[in-house]
Amino acid sequence: MLSDAKTYEQLKKEYPTASYKRKLVAVLARLKDKGKLSDDLSSRLYPTSEKIPQLYCLPKIHKEYVPFRPIVDHTGSTGYNTSRFPADILNPLIYWPI
Repeated sequence: MLSDAKTYEQLKKEYPTASYKRKLVAVLARLKDKGKLSDDLSSRLYPTSEKIPQLYCLPKIHKEYVPFRPIVDHTGSTGYNTSRFPADILNPLIYWPI
């Protein structure tokens, strides 16, 4: 699946996670300095890890030839806290029928 050059591109350098973290920290610091983020919110959004997201696949057993569904596990990665924040805000607005 990953060898499909039309869909996936090989990184030119290894693991850009550290540079993503530096950029995110810089943006958060700039927002905090401008008074757009409180100390509490800034610390909640701060990236605590440089874990690389992991790709795994699950089989679609209900389909013929059992193709795979790719899933990227973003949990604990650099952008996890930042992406989790709007999800936590929007979660109460989602209707969950019992």
